[in-house]
Amino acid sequence: MRAIVVGAGGTTRDLLRRLGELWEISVVDIDAGRLASAAEVRAISSIHGDGSSRVTLERAGIDDADAVVAATNDDEVNLEVCRLAKEVGLLRIVAVAARPERLADYREQDVASISPHSLTARQLELSLEPRRVA
Repeated sequence: MRAIVVGAGGTTRDLLRRLGELWEISVVDIDAGRLASAAEVRAISSIHGDGSSRVTLERAGIDDADAVVAATNDDEVNLEVCRLAKEVGLLRIVAVAARPERLADYREQDVASISPHSLTARQLELSLEPRRVA
């Protein structure tokens, strides 16, 4: 299976550690240093460029991809990546919402999205106020 991940930050590096070896992964980022860090985690195809560009996504192989992950720290970029992935008919599209306030924008596009800030806050809440088992 082929996946394109836009954004080569910490979330992507952790994802690269977790995904099985059956995945062939292309990582797109505007920062060559982050791409190099991602390539140290596992074998990937590195695409230096703007992931919100159709041309860059085509270079990454979006026409043959099975999934796209939009994982930059910029919601505008992530939302555009999702829009372009939907345009080519991809069904597996997942995004990181850089700001939890933008989750509704992802829902409008019918895209599965995760907010790291919300997940972290939830874990902190559970540590501070553990729930009782009924």
